[in-house]
Amino acid sequence: MPKILVIDDEPDILALVKNALQKDGHLITTAESPEKVELSSLNQFNLLLLDVMMLKVTASQLLFI
Repeated sequence: MPKILVIDDEPDILALVKNALQKDGHLITTAESPEKVELSSLNQFNLLLLDVMMLKVTASQLLFI
């Protein structure tokens, strides 16, 4: 089963996305900010869904983390 990490600062959005993806059988982990995610744990996920509007860095900068 694909493991997906969803990061968004709005709890309602997190719940909506989590519920929709779980219905398709995906394993979902959520976080309200990138700072709450251990960098060492990122390699366990197959996909990252990220609200880039909440970041203090640009999306291209995030790709190099």
